[in-house]
Amino acid sequence: MKYNKTIILGIGALLSAIVLAGAACGTDADTTTPVTTTTDTATTKVEVADTADAGFDQTTPEGTIELVFLAASIGDMSLVADLCDPTGDNDGDTQAICDLGTDAIGEATEDEFVQVFAAGKVTGDAVIEADEATVPFMFGQDGTDEETMTLINRDGMWYLYSF
Repeated sequence: MKYNKTIILGIGALLSAIVLAGAACGTDADTTTPVTTTTDTATTKVEVADTADAGFDQTTPEGTIELVFLAASIGDMSLVADLCDPTGDNDGDTQAICDLGTDAIGEATEDEFVQVFAAGKVTGDAVIEADEATVPFMFGQDGTDEETMTLINRDGMWYLYSF
């Protein structure tokens, strides 16, 4: 079967124009949005430009726990590295969460953390007494396990203390 050279060149030019038009469309992206998505093999990760801008910070007990859930849901363990009591008085369970933000923890532990905390959510207001707060939350693979986290305030910031 013979193909007309003009038709083949025309189709090639049309495809080139479509590809160039598609590439140009991506240049006008809104750069003010704090949350962007990127894909990494089979998983999707969300990168948060500034957690405070996204509504997550350690100025409230609830915000500190929300950072744990955010870290699990986007797979960014660096978000939990500094969430434990800076004096080191926190318990081993909370320390295990914060240790995920270091290079010493294996991928299997990170995967378990993601499975357990990605569906987590705060379910009530913090009860604050002096420099300690308790916050009810749900977690687990399907987000139905009830728990309470105790946090401690150090110089205006809330840190994981025990659970």
